[in-house]
Amino acid sequence: MRVVQAPYPRNLPGLFFGEELLQLQRLWCAGWDVFAPPAAIAFHLWSRKHRPTFQAERWAESEAQRQRSQAQVASALAGEEEDAGASSSESSSRSSRSNGLPQHRSLDRFWEHAGVDFRCGIRAISERARNAGWPAEAFLTSES
Repeated sequence: MRVVQAPYPRNLPGLFFGEELLQLQRLWCAGWDVFAPPAAIAFHLWSRKHRPTFQAERWAESEAQRQRSQAQVASALAGEEEDAGASSSESSSRSSRSNGLPQHRSLDRFWEHAGVDFRCGIRAISERARNAGWPAEAFLTSES
């Protein structure tokens, strides 16, 4: 299913890390509620040693793009940039929207809900947000 209320950001070339958090912010502010299941239902193979990656194959040509895209995401998460990842059609209807999207909840409420404040000069993680309130031993580590 394509998420129409908060479409995936398309104008962030070279971005690999950061798009999920931007998408979370966009969805939550558009009125979507999100949650994490209480138990692991899937695992992700983080190691990419067995194959080349997009970044490794196209590093030289995409590094500047990646840095610009990451800066746009950081600005959007901090509430400093209005349309990171928004298409031109989304940005053109900005009068009744924020971030080019329907705005049901504010960025301030997102920061409070997530327990992470992305604003420059603050950049803080609340005690509640650390490990989602779980003890460190509840998580798998490389030693486990």
